[in-house]
Amino acid sequence: MPSARAIFALATVVLTAPAARADLLLLRSQEWRAGVVREEDDSLLVSSSDRERPPERLPRDQVLRWLRGTDERDALAAIESAAVLTQLAEQYFAAGMQLQARQCLERAARLDRSVARSPRDKGPDEWRDFWNRTLLAVRQAEADQARPAAHIELARWAYAAGLRAAAIEHLRAARRLDPRGGQVEALQQAWGLDLRPLVEIDLTPALNERMISRQLTDESVSVQARDGHQFVAIPFRFRLDTNTEFKRGSFDLKASPPTPIRLVGFRPMVWQSGVAAPSRRSDEPVYERMQVVARDESGRPAVFGFNTTRPPRGSGAKEPERLRTARNRLATTGWAMMLLEVPETTDLLTITPVSGPTADIRLAALQQAGGIRDSDRDADSADVARWLRFAADPSPAVALLAIQALTSIRRQLAAEEYGPWSSVVDPAILSAWAGLEEGCRQAAWRAMMDHGPLPARTSQAIVEASPSVKLDLVERIAADFRSPPASAVAPANTVAALAALLKSEDPRLCRRAIDVLAAGAPDEAYETLVGASGMARAEALARCRSIRETRVRQNMVRALAVNAAPVDSEILGSLIKQDRVVILDPRDKLLERLRTEQSARVRETWLAMLQGISMLPVLGTSPVGRLLDDVSDEAAGDALRRRATLIAADQARIRSSAAKRGSFPMLSPADATDPVVRVLRRAIELGPADVRSTAVLGLLQEGHAQIAAQAILEAFPQRTLLIEFIDEFALQLGSEAPDATFAFLAHLLGLATPDAARRILDHLDRLAELRGEMDGARVNLCIRAGLVWQSLADFSGAPDPMLARSAARWAMRLGHLSPQDRIQYAASNDRDLRADRLRTASNRSGRIASGSYSAIVVIELAWPMPPGAARELPVWLPPQRVTLSAGAVELAAPEVSREFRIYVNGKLRGFGTVPSGPAGLPLPEDWVPRLARAEPNSAFSIQPADSEAGFSPLVMVSGEQDPSPRPGAARMEVSELLRSALVNDPESIYFKDRIERVVPMGLSVTLRYAGFGSWVGVGVRRNPAAPTAEDPGPVFLNAAIMLERVSPPATTTQSASAATALGQSTISTVESPMTSRR
Repeated sequence: MPSARAIFALATVVLTAPAARADLLLLRSQEWRAGVVREEDDSLLVSSSDRERPPERLPRDQVLRWLRGTDERDALAAIESAAVLTQLAEQYFAAGMQLQARQCLERAARLDRSVARSPRDKGPDEWRDFWNRTLLAVRQAEADQARPAAHIELARWAYAAGLRAAAIEHLRAARRLDPRGGQVEALQQAWGLDLRPLVEIDLTPALNERMISRQLTDESVSVQARDGHQFVAIPFRFRLDTNTEFKRGSFDLKASPPTPIRLVGFRPMVWQSGVAAPSRRSDEPVYERMQVVARDESGRPAVFGFNTTRPPRGSGAKEPERLRTARNRLATTGWAMMLLEVPETTDLLTITPVSGPTADIRLAALQQAGGIRDSDRDADSADVARWLRFAADPSPAVALLAIQALTSIRRQLAAEEYGPWSSVVDPAILSAWAGLEEGCRQAAWRAMMDHGPLPARTSQAIVEASPSVKLDLVERIAADFRSPPASAVAPANTVAALAALLKSEDPRLCRRAIDVLAAGAPDEAYETLVGASGMARAEALARCRSIRETRVRQNMVRALAVNAAPVDSEILGSLIKQDRVVILDPRDKLLERLRTEQSARVRETWLAMLQGISMLPVLGTSPVGRLLDDVSDEAAGDALRRRATLIAADQARIRSSAAKRGSFPMLSPADATDPVVRVLRRAIELGPADVRSTAVLGLLQEGHAQIAAQAILEAFPQRTLLIEFIDEFALQLGSEAPDATFAFLAHLLGLATPDAARRILDHLDRLAELRGEMDGARVNLCIRAGLVWQSLADFSGAPDPMLARSAARWAMRLGHLSPQDRIQYAASNDRDLRADRLRTASNRSGRIASGSYSAIVVIELAWPMPPGAARELPVWLPPQRVTLSAGAVELAAPEVSREFRIYVNGKLRGFGTVPSGPAGLPLPEDWVPRLARAEPNSAFSIQPADSEAGFSPLVMVSGEQDPSPRPGAARMEVSELLRSALVNDPESIYFKDRIERVVPMGLSVTLRYAGFGSWVGVGVRRNPAAPTAEDPGPVFLNAAIMLERVSPPATTTQSASAATALGQSTISTVESPMTSRR
């Protein structure tokens, strides 16, 4: 037995002759090479190649064992080291013994799996190629080749080993097993491989040309088929990127019944109207062979036809000169056809190209092809029945021809013919689906999807299909969702097919279908879940939380909510709130279900589920208004009204979401109450009691302080109940209470009894303290927006000392009374005298304008309607108003002048004139900015002619603009002030990088004196154009400016000093007409 390092030397032995000489393979040593010198009966005389070593006689049977490899195989089988076996394999290969080398490598791979883990990329080319091919065969034998993933892995290994042909074969196998697997296409593109065969039979041209005839033309000569025979043209496709040749031996031809077949030759095909067709040149020959050249001298593919010709008999030419080869350049379409002469009794042809798949061709199908007949329009005709039988043929070529023929018929059907015709044809094709090859399935799928609406009978056939067919259809739907639509009707048909599949209760199918939706699909595809089976809906609901893409998750949740069972409502409600679903159409299925549902209990469940979603885009439509009225009127009951109130309060919060503390309290027209306001007001009037506070808070969030106060006073005619409500409501508020809360309490104060007034003032004290001194000016303006000054004057003299002190303190604070005015006001015992003291202070503050002011701005903005909104909706959402502190503003006037100047950050930004005469106590309606309905046909209003039109949203009313202000007015340039307010406000971060585009330059506002040193003005409202990709919004609409005095009016000397100081240190940017006249 040799050692592990033994080398098997090579020899060839011939024992047929007694004197035979041969080389022997011996298992002795590296140096021993022996030859047979003489054969005897039982022994052989062997001489060594070493001349110094004498000949040796060896037993005959021992030599025979060497020759038969018995000892060699036994020795290899005893080796347990993979490393030794790989060394022996290399030495065997070097000796030319590939069989033994392969055996060593295979055994080494079985002993150590790491040997075949990666291909070899080093060493001589021949040895590396042998190594990789051998180990690929090992991996192929061990792989489960019924799995596409196994072929993908083998293809990766083969490609890394440089075995491109093997990689192509495995990619083809993977595609056959999983036609829509994305990995095959990805690897094919990444590696630059072409998986098409070199040659493939394709009968498509038979749809337009007769392929069976009794004669053919060869170089203008008509050739007749032999008796009992006919010519059959078989089209085939070939690749132009590979050098190849077609001749009689390139195709294996068989017939059934078995009969001889003669390949007459080949004929090129040309393009006609985008379709491959036989060349119609009368002088076109039938070629004996065709040659494809991938790159000719110009670097382009070329096709040549060859024929061998002989000169006429008697020409005298010698035999070698008699044969002549003709060579013609042909069209490079990649199409040709072979011409066969077959017996007329032949039914089936089997053609196997040398480099392509076998094709079985049923001649009856070729005979029927060649154009559309009138009978084909009748789905019950014998011709259509034959095509359907051919579509189920086991031959892919025949089945594909039949499906393409039926597709051609589809294209020519009128709209009224399509439904009945396809209702017969589609179910028949689906019943044969499982036996169809991938190309046939894809052609049939495209035929059903791309032509005409999917009939109900086809959808039912999909429902009734086998599980394997349904899974295949799901994969095709997934591929369609990933690709551009193939036709105008394809998207709708694909969704209809998915709807049919989702009616299944098969868990595997439902999981895969939901996978397709979860991966991303057109928005309309998710509506298929509305009518889906319980299994499909349960699977979709279970998957919702794990879906990362918001659009997909929202679409799925919305569809599931339409027919949601009560047990699922809580889950769906939480998902709706999590995703901040937005209703974009007044006919949304979520609202339709609520609108048509008759059960109060189910409606309550639905309202709970919808709580927290945004209906902002559709709140201005009549359907939504009617729906909200329906669920909140007196007949609805407390449970529904409670849910409706919570939804309305959410909508109010969403509509004012741009404002941190809600909208500034402005005056609203009495006839402008939208559905949200109606629901909230109704909840205050009718209850239930546990949502009154929520309703009031919702109104205040949008700045409707006056409406909320009126509703509360009507709901609580008994003052004790009013006090209880005020305490309960106000005590739940903190520093983030809406601005309109102060105006709301001020409105109540004007009509309150002393007991209620004391509680109201206490709550004002607490809330103002929570806001802090920095918000003092803003709080003052909010209170004044609802304050009747006479009420403060009345309560300042109340018998209750605590009430009197509190009312007097607020009167002095809001009126900015000087120390002297405070003493006089406190000493006044008569209500009229106190009111007169306040009027005097207010007039003095107007005449002495100089001093520091805190600027509060209300900026009106609009955001574009979200994508996907219904067409009839406006292009912009209802405007939102943001209240911001804009910093300090200085007013300065000379001692003897009625004019003053306005400075912002030391720069002159405006001028004005103090009031000319005495005025009464200001009322809110005298100065508070007003709201009004947007004009019809504006950017925010639905067209009034539209049946869905509801109300127009509220917008800020433009103020009067005086180029030369009259007494009691001022003109101010406010762009810098507005931009500064936005920059310094942390809540406006969402458009901070666009502030210069949001707020235009050159904005001017006319301010009016509003009493007690305050100046208020509103700009001119702008109507925005439609949003664009470059400027998607928000857009600036208008602004209100309020200057609130920080301290009581200065003395005359102080006023003059301030004016002088400011005049010396600033650069004038606004010139007063009155100054220029002087």
